[in-house]
Amino acid sequence: MVESQRWTFFGRVLPNNVPITLGVPLRGGAQVNDAYSLGCEFEVRLHLGQLVVDANFSGQDLHLETMRNFIREQAEHLVALIGYKFGGTFDVEILAASREGTNDWAVFGNEIGCLVNARPDRFAPLQVDLFQAVLTNQYACLVLSDFQRAMREDTGFYCYRAIESMMQSVKQDHGLTEKPAWARLRNDLKISQDSIYRVKDFADPVRHGKTKGMSDDDRAEILSTTDKIIDRFLRYLLSGRQPLSA
Repeated sequence: MVESQRWTFFGRVLPNNVPITLGVPLRGGAQVNDAYSLGCEFEVRLHLGQLVVDANFSGQDLHLETMRNFIREQAEHLVALIGYKFGGTFDVEILAASREGTNDWAVFGNEIGCLVNARPDRFAPLQVDLFQAVLTNQYACLVLSDFQRAMREDTGFYCYRAIESMMQSVKQDHGLTEKPAWARLRNDLKISQDSIYRVKDFADPVRHGKTKGMSDDDRAEILSTTDKIIDRFLRYLLSGRQPLSA
């Protein structure tokens, strides 16, 4: 059954010390495609860096997280164009949303549910030896930087590049070429080729300048899969680069 919902999203364009204003509202829209199972007509207002987006959604599966992701992507397209014309970089934060005619509302944090749920000890003190293990491995630094990017944008692309950095670490440690390094990575971390290929499937089109749809469920799956591989890689570094037992 197709339903419709009208939401207003509130956000901001960073950095705060470059307060951008659009003289007039901008309108846009998108129909159901392979990335989102929804249609949307929206209007964007931007004043002194403060962002307001009124959006009319229609579709069969209207989840707030998916709608938020869609609006954030549209806003990112806008600031990419602004940044191009300005000659600088800008970021978008979607902070809150309210639904017209209801009491439904939400304030968004920076947490990603599938990752938070996998971390019952996420407020435990950071291990000093883990910090040192990352600092002394340039590839581990790249892995974590790319995973941060994957949480914000181009999830498949950055997740796979993080996995590639792990392979490069193994390649350098053992003086291998790429094919044996991939095999060594899978063996030492005890991870399957299928799990890597699943992430790669969402990375390859983007790597070649194409588009690849990603639903909110896909995004959670790819982030969770990569997160588990990173966890094993960090354990591998802590063990002195010894193969994991399981």
